Amino acid sequence: MQYKNLTFPLNVYAYSLELEEGKANYLHYGFNPQINGIYQAQQNSTDFIMNQLPAAPIDILEVGIGICTTARQLVKAGYNYTGVVPDSVQIALCREKQLNVIESKFELMQSDQKYDLILFQESAQYIAAQALLQQAYRLLKPMGQVLVLDEVETQAIDGLEQLAIQIGFQIADKKDFTEQAAPTLDYLIEIIYKHRSTILQDLELSGDQFSKLMYSLETRNKAYQQKKYSYMFFKLITS
Repeated sequence: MQYKNLTFPLNVYAYSLELEEGKANYLHYGFNPQINGIYQAQQNSTDFIMNQLPAAPIDILEVGIGICTTARQLVKAGYNYTGVVPDSVQIALCREKQLNVIESKFELMQSDQKYDLILFQESAQYIAAQALLQQAYRLLKPMGQVLVLDEVETQAIDGLEQLAIQIGFQIADKKDFTEQAAPTLDYLIEIIYKHRSTILQDLELSGDQFSKLMYSLETRNKAYQQKKYSYMFFKLITS
């Protein structure tokens, strides 16, 4: 149970995967988990991101590092990797693997280094859009790129695009992966309920914490079904 000390609810997601599948590789959604299983589905998502990257070596900043699986693939592929996350447990996991990581919130990160590409894989949703875009623009080299793969309120998409353009980005690509990614949430809800007793005991959670988490996940799942939420990919380039 190596992920017990991750920030709630990341510890629940990781531990439920460990209980159901024997291990946890990622904490992000997958593409088509009903077809090829959760691990391949999660790898499909990362493979898509890897295929969007310019050729190595370039300087990449990953915002939100999960449990370092994407980071290790980036380093193995020859990219100059830096990760940033405010969670000390995630930092420790990645430093054990000799990865270059910074303990900070992205929007508060102080750095004179400029990056060729900044990657958000289900981490953009935790940062106010204007702060995210302004900080990304500040940290990028000329013609630098931002890649975002994340869930977003459907009605907010047009406004976010306009904000990015106002700050100085071009929208180079946009794809809707809602149909491929949303079934991951069905799977996650199912396995958390299945392992409820073990999760509550081993992670030392209260019944109230568990109920609030499941209510949140079920509300989000309903929002996907009603098309109020979408799972989107954006590629932005500094103009």
